Amino acid sequence: MSKPSILILDDDEMWMARHERRLIQAGFRCFATQNSSAAIDLGKSETSIKFALIDEILFVPPVPLDENQRELQRWQGSGVIREINNLRRDIQYIIITSAPQLRSQGQGGFIQEKKKLPELGSPTNAKPVEQSEYQFDEQW
Repeated sequence: MSKPSILILDDDEMWMARHERRLIQAGFRCFATQNSSAAIDLGKSETSIKFALIDEILFVPPVPLDENQRELQRWQGSGVIREINNLRRDIQYIIITSAPQLRSQGQGGFIQEKKKLPELGSPTNAKPVEQSEYQFDEQW
């Protein structure tokens, strides 16, 4: 049985390439893009895609180092998921982000936001993954 394809959406070219390289090494076919509109098109049209690794906060690439010059893409991660799920509900999603903490909160770590699955338009039959059949080494 062949492994399913994975959609990778990340505005950071380095991280997108790292994810893609590691998943290809693990035997997966990948569709990688920095563009949220392209990810929506791929998610709707490529029926082999069964998993998606989606960056939640997406800036227009190339992302400037100066935060004041960054511009958000039209679709953010959860919007990409909603758009794909309007046509397909058989994809399982992993949402990632390296977004900095809000400075006004004054606490260390990442921003944590919990969303219920229906808010993201996830399949109603989604189940938590207890153990993956695919093995990845510790240094992702």
